[in-house]
Amino acid sequence: MKKLVFTLALVVTGWTAHAQQLPLVSNYLNTAHLFNPAFSGLDGKTEITVLNRRQWTDIQGAPETQFMAFNGNREDLKFGYSGYAFNDVTDIVSRAGFYGSYAWHVKFTDQNSLSLGLGAGYVNNTINVGGIRVQDDLDPVLFSALNRAKFDLNFGFNLKFGDFSFGAAVPNILAPKVDFSDNYVISPFQYQYMRHYVVNTQYDVNLQKGLMTLSPFVTVRANEVTIPQVDAGLMFNHKEYFFIGAAYRSSYAVTANTGVHLTENITMGYAYDFSLNTYGFALGNSHEFMLRYSFGESKKDKRLENELKKLKDRQ
Repeated sequence: MKKLVFTLALVVTGWTAHAQQLPLVSNYLNTAHLFNPAFSGLDGKTEITVLNRRQWTDIQGAPETQFMAFNGNREDLKFGYSGYAFNDVTDIVSRAGFYGSYAWHVKFTDQNSLSLGLGAGYVNNTINVGGIRVQDDLDPVLFSALNRAKFDLNFGFNLKFGDFSFGAAVPNILAPKVDFSDNYVISPFQYQYMRHYVVNTQYDVNLQKGLMTLSPFVTVRANEVTIPQVDAGLMFNHKEYFFIGAAYRSSYAVTANTGVHLTENITMGYAYDFSLNTYGFALGNSHEFMLRYSFGESKKDKRLENELKKLKDRQ
């Protein structure tokens, strides 16, 4: 029993001290509202996205993450909203929950705007004691799972100046403590979520009258404990046919990203991470699949078409 408690404490402490508490996603530009609520409804589309990621595929118990997200806005484009449910599992530690976000989009001119977003979520934290591999597999403790649920908030903003955008978000604002000390399996034991900081910049180079876009981007993730992680990359998107891109993740991996627009409403994407760390050959690489369905025409594009039509009618 004491050996089991020690093993459990060691595994969970290692996860909380060294792991990224925010689920890692390579299709960041396609799912920015997951980590910055200010992006909710920003592109004028109403869409549903499903995402599945498997990390370090050669390691048993490596991280696996699933998302199902909804993103939309009001007809006047002044307000956006989004929500997502997720499941994130790393060996015996897992988190599952849902978040809802609301954003306010302030338009200064046709090219310049400020977006502010606030999100709230409910997350259930689970330690699957039955997944621990020990010599005495008949210990009754192994037939249990520990669960604790917590409420949290996140906030973000995004500034857009023409084709350049700059934003930042603070997930895990409340940095809640997850306390298992009142359970008979382990006593005492607790760990704390860390407040994270995510900064994003992007510049869109429009080609062929906006039919194609070339977007260099930089994203920085940081918290109070670990070394900041920097993602720098380039994404090319042909609005009718496909997108392709690549990014470098500091001290971690190089990511290749591609996808096809199967129809006007359906997009399928895939990302592959080539691990760069010392043990990359043993850990294996990472695979991520994305499927998105957009409902109807973008309200932003429709609004632009209506404005152009009005100008032509006046001539």
